[in-house]
Amino acid sequence: MNFRSSAELKDEARELLIGKYGSFFVIIMIVMAANLLLAAPARYIGSYLISFLFTMLASVLLGVFKPGLCLFFLNIACDRKPLTSDIYYAFNKSNLKKSLLLSFYVVFPEMILMIPYGILGYMADRASSVPLMLAAYGTLAIGELIYLPYSLFASQAFYLMLDFPSLDAFELVALSFKRMRGHAARLLLLRLSFIPMYLLGICSMGLGFVWILAYVNMANALFFMDLMKNPA
Repeated sequence: MNFRSSAELKDEARELLIGKYGSFFVIIMIVMAANLLLAAPARYIGSYLISFLFTMLASVLLGVFKPGLCLFFLNIACDRKPLTSDIYYAFNKSNLKKSLLLSFYVVFPEMILMIPYGILGYMADRASSVPLMLAAYGTLAIGELIYLPYSLFASQAFYLMLDFPSLDAFELVALSFKRMRGHAARLLLLRLSFIPMYLLGICSMGLGFVWILAYVNMANALFFMDLMKNPA
């Protein structure tokens, strides 16, 4: 099977996004507002450990927006009109439960791997210890490296939720793993290719991140479509 390269996916993503940034800006504002609301308790809790747990919980709850975000960009890719209301796709009884459970399955392994970071960070905060804080960041980096393969293989689960509504959350993750066999390296290369863009976004004081996030999500949607057009 002939699969498209990262450069080809990114070229098409740029073309498809012309004139679509306004709608995406509204969606990003909605997600950011929800993120601020959910993460707010963590900022005002004195305990580092409880604050850490609240942050993890917020990550799971924000998963309710992911199916809608996938739908928005797939609509663009399929030449259908994208709507800001797409972001609320999972806001009904059946999809809400499934999206939250799916988010839990995707995020939970990372939460487990971040426990050493949370404990060391708590100890460093209590003792005001720089070495402990450096050790905490070291365990964070190691945990993210261990989690990376899982995140790549589970990456298509929210897209698959749109195509296979009859499947439950666990089946969607399992199907994502099946579809991604032999393609994890391709997705990793696509992700790595955006590093210069992220650095540019940082240099612009964050002003370019709306454009960058739209670009990344559009390329990811095209990757999914390429994957499904060429099943293993």
